[in-house]
Amino acid sequence: MKIICANPRNLWIINFLAPLRETGDTMNREIKQIEFKDEFTDCPECGYKDGFHSVFKKDGSTTKWLFICPSCHTVFDIGFTVPG
Repeated sequence: MKIICANPRNLWIINFLAPLRETGDTMNREIKQIEFKDEFTDCPECGYKDGFHSVFKKDGSTTKWLFICPSCHTVFDIGFTVPG
């Protein structure tokens, strides 16, 4: 899939999303459960240190707030939910 972006600063976001569109539902991947302590900024899988992308997934009457590492694309559940 070829994606053209007028703003070069956003290319990393588009490049990250492109494989997800090509392979289908991101939530078919394994979701790793992580115990949230004081902060969750470093990826425990690859060591990436600059935070995560957010993903929301409906689970019955709950919406889970999941986190995807921008580097290794591992999906994490730290127990956060949002109403709805």
